[in-house]
Amino acid sequence: MTKSPKIGYVLKRFPRLSETFILNEILELERLDTPIQVYSLIDVTMEEPGSPRHKLVQELKSPVVYLPTRQPLKKWRVKLGHFNHGGFTQAVLKEICGGEVPPESILLLQAALIGSMAKAHGVDHLHAHFGSDAASAAMLASRTTGIPFSFTAHAKDIFHEAVDRELLRRKIAEAKFVVTVSDFNRQHLIDLAGKGSEGKIVRLYNGIDLERFQLDRSITREPGLILGVGRLQEKKGFHHLVQACRVLRDSGATFRCEIAGDGPERESLARQIAGGGLQDCVALIGAKPQEELIDMLKRATLFVLPCIISANGDRDALPTVLLEAMAVGLPVISTNLVGIPEIVEHGKTGLLAAPGDPVGLANAIKSMLDQPKRREAFALAGVSKVKELFNLRKNVPSLKSLFCNVDTR
Repeated sequence: MTKSPKIGYVLKRFPRLSETFILNEILELERLDTPIQVYSLIDVTMEEPGSPRHKLVQELKSPVVYLPTRQPLKKWRVKLGHFNHGGFTQAVLKEICGGEVPPESILLLQAALIGSMAKAHGVDHLHAHFGSDAASAAMLASRTTGIPFSFTAHAKDIFHEAVDRELLRRKIAEAKFVVTVSDFNRQHLIDLAGKGSEGKIVRLYNGIDLERFQLDRSITREPGLILGVGRLQEKKGFHHLVQACRVLRDSGATFRCEIAGDGPERESLARQIAGGGLQDCVALIGAKPQEELIDMLKRATLFVLPCIISANGDRDALPTVLLEAMAVGLPVISTNLVGIPEIVEHGKTGLLAAPGDPVGLANAIKSMLDQPKRREAFALAGVSKVKELFNLRKNVPSLKSLFCNVDTR
């Protein structure tokens, strides 16, 4: 059997509560006997002390190195002899490693340090999640060491208005391969990168652990409980869910809506709920670790994630939480946007509303609440779809195969 290459994961923050797909991927690679070394640009234990953590993190065997941030890096020195592959010129290294370090050089220094450590750790391949800073660091570290790199592209890192398209094209060109999480994303990246890029851009769906997320016939769902889960930010569309709840309340519907998550829009959502007199039927319940989330998904009657395209172009590509809801047999409603129709087939595995249409969303919710047999049909179809396309045990081996077949020339 061919020896598995050692993979250096380059991540901006690790572990992050809202990015369980990365943790799951690494744990599954470990299960497949793939040696992993994690490099995190930001130390989340310092940045978010006391924030909830998934118990699953305790199963991680791979070592994690948190890169020094701005002040410590001012004192760090690069051994110039380690870098002879053209990523940093001698002059650039002398400039960024001596005296005051400007903010824009921090990523360069972190990349240089990743390269140095990756060599020392025996890393064979660098892989970043998100095509932004983490992929930049992996690309620079690859240039300085000759270690090949790849990255997984998601959503904000390719759709946000602030994305440097030319830099993203360069990363795609230099990467050995690029993974992305939906067919919609793949076509977007091919259009961006141009002719000849089709062969290196691979659609590989996020997988979920179907041993943890599975249909349980013994559970009793709470009648009328609507659940929404995600970061409280514009692209999740939770303001539209709150508006839809007001429409439902005014129509006389009986329900309760819980929105789990935290983020920049928490205060404005709380004001919207209070302003609409919805405190008795809509609650913001904060961010939850995965263990609690599973129980909530099994308790609810309906899952709603009304994604939109935010003003800055950011959007969700393939929300993992939709897969998790479907896997436990919870019927779902979302919006017809980006890769979501690849998960939710309208009228078969759930319902899709138009983005930014709270009245249409309310109508979809009411129709689901009023039709238990339809909910049951959607639930069973959803479970089947997740098993077919989004099984972690099937999808991660495909990623490992990509790592193993990299041409190092």
